[in-house]
Amino acid sequence: MPLFFAVYLAAVPAYGAQPGLLFGFLLIVDAGLLAVTIARGEAIAHVVGAVAAMLVFAVWLALSYIPGAWVVATASAAAFVSLFALAPMLAGRIGRPLHGLAARAVYAAPLLLFVFPVVARIEPAADAPIKLFGPLFALLILLAWRALATADFPIYYLAAFFGLAAEAAWSATHLTADHLRAALALYAAFGAYSFGVPLLARRSGRVMEPRWGGGAVLITSLFLLLFLAAGSHAAAALWGLAMLLAILNAGVFVESASRRLPGLSLAGGALSWIVLAVWWGNAAAIAGVLPSLLFIVVLTLTMLAGHAWAHRQTPDARAAGFGFRHGSYLALLGHLFLFFTALDPRWSLPPWHAAGHAGGADAGVERDVARDRCGSAARRRRDRRRRHRARMVTSHPVDGELVAGDHRGCRDRRRVRTGVAGRGTAP
Repeated sequence: MPLFFAVYLAAVPAYGAQPGLLFGFLLIVDAGLLAVTIARGEAIAHVVGAVAAMLVFAVWLALSYIPGAWVVATASAAAFVSLFALAPMLAGRIGRPLHGLAARAVYAAPLLLFVFPVVARIEPAADAPIKLFGPLFALLILLAWRALATADFPIYYLAAFFGLAAEAAWSATHLTADHLRAALALYAAFGAYSFGVPLLARRSGRVMEPRWGGGAVLITSLFLLLFLAAGSHAAAALWGLAMLLAILNAGVFVESASRRLPGLSLAGGALSWIVLAVWWGNAAAIAGVLPSLLFIVVLTLTMLAGHAWAHRQTPDARAAGFGFRHGSYLALLGHLFLFFTALDPRWSLPPWHAAGHAGGADAGVERDVARDRCGSAARRRRDRRRRHRARMVTSHPVDGELVAGDHRGCRDRRRVRTGVAGRGTAP
């Protein structure tokens, strides 16, 4: 009954406006249910507590969330994640280890990380990444430690997915030029986490099961990026998407090479191009043609280098009819983007309107040059600095015909002055 009461409170906005009381009450109930499971061996109590915790968070975020409550929400989520992650170890220390359904309640710990991507998406004040991702990375490290200690690697897979989901949601919603440096550090930290945990598992002799688990998480993450790329974003979000795509593709190549799964790298590469295509249609005009084309170049080189590296890492698969070498053909898809760029006059041709205005300014400068050649040397020296400053501002091509006309006009004026002077001195 207390758990049903907590779900009801989460669904009513008037009660949900007090998240500290709601989640504090729920935490006490779940801790009591864990104590009942450890003391009496009733596995269903701990499982019901885990399910109720996820349900209360989901209902509260959907129906009763108010702006500004994200700090309480993330702190409460961290407390519940720690409770369910450490419950098996606590029960083992007491001498009553959890078994069966009670042991599987540990998966509520990584699943509760869904609170962080939801908050990153709906909370306007979560634009500063340190306050949101500091607790998240601490929880990711805790879950990675439990996964390595118990060889229960689905805990790590789920945690890595929700960590990437939080980064993607934050990048699509809040990433601007002001937060770009912090975002790059954030992506680097997540990349180290994604590659460091499998490396530690292999060095310790543990086999990460299921065999397809890492690839499934990476492909699912690419689908998540596909969803987020469908909206319009700031120009700085391009680099966030590029970094996340690079991290995911690197993970796909490492995972597919270590597991001898060339189909995984092909699926990941094809999905990456689809993500880029969706983003291109929605936000490329905001980011600009040169950054967008640079994005294509980087992804193309990533495809080539990644499949070449994976092919070298699997010498036993080189003789097979289908392998990593076929994935390098995915890099040719970059030419399609260049083709469509060439078809769009806005991108394939120079900006003639801007060039026209700047060209007019350049033409005015060149008229001054032509007039100076007709005048005194003192005036040319005086105005040389002014012409240099004007050239620094407007560096577009010069209208050669206009300048040539000014030169001809200068010669004509000289002839007129010479002729008048000659007639004035004639006998």
